Amino acid sequence: MGGCGSKGAHTRSPGSSGIKMTNERSDESA
Repeated sequence: MGGCGSKGAHTRSPGSSGIKMTNERSDESA
């Protein structure tokens, strides 16, 4: 569930929506 923490960090950064979505997809693949 480490992805959840990363998601929060990305949400903090402005314009990191793209990265956040990419991370979510990566978690699903893993």
